[in-house]
Amino acid sequence: MPFWLLSLPSLVSLDLSSNLLAGSLDSLTQLSGLAQLALDDNRFSAWLSPEVAAALSSLDYFSASGNQLYGTIPEELFSAPCNLQVLDLSRNALSGTLPPVIDRCLYLRLLQLSRNFMTGSVPASLAYLPILERLFLGMNKLQGSLPSGLASASFQPYLQILDLQSNGLNGTIPALTSASLVSVVLANNQLVGSFPSLVLQAQDRIAHSFAESDSSFVVNVDVSNNLLSGMI
Repeated sequence: MPFWLLSLPSLVSLDLSSNLLAGSLDSLTQLSGLAQLALDDNRFSAWLSPEVAAALSSLDYFSASGNQLYGTIPEELFSAPCNLQVLDLSRNALSGTLPPVIDRCLYLRLLQLSRNFMTGSVPASLAYLPILERLFLGMNKLQGSLPSGLASASFQPYLQILDLQSNGLNGTIPALTSASLVSVVLANNQLVGSFPSLVLQAQDRIAHSFAESDSSFVVNVDVSNNLLSGMI
């Protein structure tokens, strides 16, 4: 991190993406006025310490995709009051479980943690993010069943994209009733049960879309490579 940046107390937005920057992120604790930070596609090989995570929770936007961040995600990243609206830590080497206190981030719209080594289950608290629009947890090592409130009309009416592909998820697919859903990707898991009704719902919505001449409306459902059974 360039040290001269620390002398800019009024710095609000910082984009250092697509460089060859490396080292720790400890200096970020001194950027108290920062609101947006992008560190994508660099060479940061660091552990997110609780101190750094607590400082990051005050951001509205934090993206550090495509680095070498490792270790567990500290629950301090979701410290109240949590201002995060966008959190992208995809394509790193993060491990451990996703802290259940993530539901403190009531303003979160995008959560992108794909292509890590996250373990444990999908926390039920994810269903209590009321304005979440895009959820990407694919290509990790998550196990267990999907929370019942996930992508439901009553809990998450604004969720558009649900991507949990290539994990070890099992159990049945809950009722995904959010009217905003345009993409559901649950491929390459161990999900069981009958062919999900969400596919039939998607077909109805596609037909309605064409009837309204809305060519921009796209629905994608991928539940391939699971253990689903029964009639279509």
